[in-house]
Amino acid sequence: MLARKLTREMDGTSYQGIYPGNWTQQRSQLSLDFVDPKSNKVIFESDPGYRKVFELYQSIYLIPGMLTTLNGKDGFFKSRQFAMYVNWLTDVLYLFEDAHKSGNPLSWDMMRLPYFTEKPGIGSKVDVHMLMVTAQSKQKYEAMAVVGFLTSSEAVQVAAAKTGRIPAIQSSEAQKQFGANYASVKDKNTKAVFDTKMAPLWNYSPYDVQAMYPPIEQAMKDVMNHKSDVNTALKTAAEKTNKLIEENPAR
Repeated sequence: MLARKLTREMDGTSYQGIYPGNWTQQRSQLSLDFVDPKSNKVIFESDPGYRKVFELYQSIYLIPGMLTTLNGKDGFFKSRQFAMYVNWLTDVLYLFEDAHKSGNPLSWDMMRLPYFTEKPGIGSKVDVHMLMVTAQSKQKYEAMAVVGFLTSSEAVQVAAAKTGRIPAIQSSEAQKQFGANYASVKDKNTKAVFDTKMAPLWNYSPYDVQAMYPPIEQAMKDVMNHKSDVNTALKTAAEKTNKLIEENPAR
């Protein structure tokens, strides 16, 4: 594992091979449901996908020298203690440009999100940024026409792609122009942005809000901090979340 090779201490500073980001990205790659629609109970223990994701994070944080106290963005862009950083590209692209403009650029490149063997070529779920027309609008049809133009015009989508936005349409020109407005992106492997397919969304349940916070988040923290094994963490999260669901039935 490359992350293991790159995790070390040099001149009194700890360097980590990878910051894997939020585990929900990997969960979304497997399109894991939160709740069984028949029983209205969470599937943290019954679906092997959760074990796979938890064991992945466990293996990363069992690397000697890995810490959970470093903020990912600060650790990568400020102190520069992370060799690899997993995150939504649009959320951090401007930081590469800021570093470039400040005269302290990072030596970096990008690659596609690694995928699971049983889901070849599948990245994480779509991260939707939406334009909506409210019910209070007095010009609904006109507003919707503007939304339709912005999301379908190739010229508009090419312009958006130049600023590091994933185009909303299939356009080879927009893909080619991705990040073109940023000097820091010049000659980078922008093809990686489009190398995976978006994962299908999981089956929605009215209990997803109870299921995605906070017991399962605490379970992952406990595994990362070596306070719990995967089996116990998932079992505890399931018990606590099922209780939340029982106490807060869907209306």
